[in-house]
Amino acid sequence: MTVLHDLNMALRYAHEIIVLSDGQALAQGPATDVLTPSVIARAFSVDARVERCSKGMPYLMVDDLLET
Repeated sequence: MTVLHDLNMALRYAHEIIVLSDGQALAQGPATDVLTPSVIARAFSVDARVERCSKGMPYLMVDDLLET
């Protein structure tokens, strides 16, 4: 088990992740299934998306901060 705050590393290397917010689990499962725009927005208050590089590896792109 490893704790990561780098979501791109989690996307690349983790088999399963748990996204926490205020001590509560928001989502759990395979990284590419869990790190959706809606979960990322709820957990981190950012507008973001997951893209794939030319080699097919997923990476997180943050487009903007969300107003709270």
